[in-house]
Amino acid sequence: MKKIIVAFGMFFTVFATAQTKYEREYRIQPDIVPPKALSFIDSCFFKNTIRWYVEESQDGKTIEAKTKKNRARFSIEFDTLGNPIDIEKTIHFKTLPKEIKTNITHSLDSVFTKYTIVKTQIQWKADRQTLLSLMQEKASKDSYTTLYEIVIKGKREKNYHLYEVLIDPKGTIIKFLEIVQRNSDNIQF
Repeated sequence: MKKIIVAFGMFFTVFATAQTKYEREYRIQPDIVPPKALSFIDSCFFKNTIRWYVEESQDGKTIEAKTKKNRARFSIEFDTLGNPIDIEKTIHFKTLPKEIKTNITHSLDSVFTKYTIVKTQIQWKADRQTLLSLMQEKASKDSYTTLYEIVIKGKREKNYHLYEVLIDPKGTIIKFLEIVQRNSDNIQF
């Protein structure tokens, strides 16, 4: 019984103090993108325009390609050398399998008193060849990790804030960040 209380206390402590997500993203031209990243994107056979970005966050600096394929939005993240890190595909939460939705909902219910899901992305992490297979919609024999990145407007204690939650199909929260909106004099669209 004592171990259960200690484990619960550790779980509560982790989520009582969410880390803060700082992110700065700016557009770059393809001519400064690492050749490995350009090669990967060329192998995905995208027909739509590719927009390239540098993302600076609490986790470091990465390069991101954003585009659409078959009406779905994709974000492919690379390290600064052009090696793929992950692929994210925007989906509707309601389209997830029932068991996964239930697992995620139970976890979110334990953290928030009220919440609204703003955005859901399925995230794949694997080696380069497996990620290419997934982008080409081919079955992959190799293993890969599937996670869900969910942006939530949630109430904890007395206030609502935006949060980014990275969660696995079993409902285990991997990362929990409060999103800090940057002040800007520009109108954001």
